[in-house]
Amino acid sequence: MSRTNEVPAGSYRFTAEPRTAGGGEHARIRITGGEHDNHVLDLHHATDGWEEGTPRELLLTSGGGTISIEAGRSGGGQSFAVDSPALVRPEPHPES
Repeated sequence: MSRTNEVPAGSYRFTAEPRTAGGGEHARIRITGGEHDNHVLDLHHATDGWEEGTPRELLLTSGGGTISIEAGRSGGGQSFAVDSPALVRPEPHPES
């Protein structure tokens, strides 16, 4: 599953609340933008319920950002969920 939005180039903060049983082939969130923008948050490990935030600072160099939620399974009994994904551009600090 993925979603693409137009965003200005710049620094962003990505957060999400994942929950996974672990044991699958892979579970990750991928944030892409320009040609060289490829940020991956690996969530292969099992969590104890919802994991509080997962802040990640990243740079997007083009006018678009795509958040993809990717999962692969190797058998039964695995689950993977993501709640509250957010890509936020920090407010600039005023000059003193």
